[in-house]
Amino acid sequence: MQKRFLRKVINISRPRFWVYLLGTFFLGLFFSGAPLTSSLTNPLTYLLALYFSLPANLLIYGVNDVFDYETDKLNTKKGGYEELVRPNSHKLLTNSILGLNIPFLALIPFLPSMTIFSMFTFLFFGIFYSAKPIRAKTKPFLDAFFNILYIFPVYAGHFLDGHTSFTLAPLLAGICWVMAMHAYSAIPDIHADTKAGLATIATVLNKNGTLLFCALMYLASGLLVIPYIGVYAILLAALYLAIMVFSAQSKDIMSIYRYFPAVNTASGMTLTLIAILQLL
Repeated sequence: MQKRFLRKVINISRPRFWVYLLGTFFLGLFFSGAPLTSSLTNPLTYLLALYFSLPANLLIYGVNDVFDYETDKLNTKKGGYEELVRPNSHKLLTNSILGLNIPFLALIPFLPSMTIFSMFTFLFFGIFYSAKPIRAKTKPFLDAFFNILYIFPVYAGHFLDGHTSFTLAPLLAGICWVMAMHAYSAIPDIHADTKAGLATIATVLNKNGTLLFCALMYLASGLLVIPYIGVYAILLAALYLAIMVFSAQSKDIMSIYRYFPAVNTASGMTLTLIAILQLL
């Protein structure tokens, strides 16, 4: 039974999406400009990496599943592509979230102040995206904005060496990127969300309107980081614009969406490689 529950907890944490937190943490770490040897020999690097694997992902997706049951039970993704968490499991899931997250509070005395700020900001947006009283995911456009939760692991890594400076353009690019990522992921849920009476950016804009919004956000993101990563920014923006075009032409967007995490992972790995090469 314990093995079965552990498997369930891991499934709820969406391992295919771990890269969105864990990968972005390393991205911020390597783009911080800190010496590579310094980052890789710092014990805090590995402890925060551990946090942004199972614990942090279980937090954001577990809270989401607890508050979303009425919608999830109508969603064809659940019970197959994703785990359906029934009410009789909510208490055990909540205890698991607390049990895996609270021990990392012990790191606070050892972290730079800006990393602490980034961590708590991540927690705020990660929890209240789904949880009451804010429950941002039920408020169109605010739901997309609250996905800046995925940006703060970047800054948790970026500030880990103790410096506090950052540039605005990459931050704005990141905001555009995560808003587009969220809006695109909301499209396969339009039918279930509408049936459950849940308003999202995708239910308001509908499929094609949401795809246009995503395209504009990806384009803006690419343009903002051209001074930092050059031609790769153009290629990356073109890739995501192509995905939006193919999605607009597809009658079954879920068949494309299934590959979306893999595309994001490949893009993030390439960005991380660029950051490492800049340090060498």
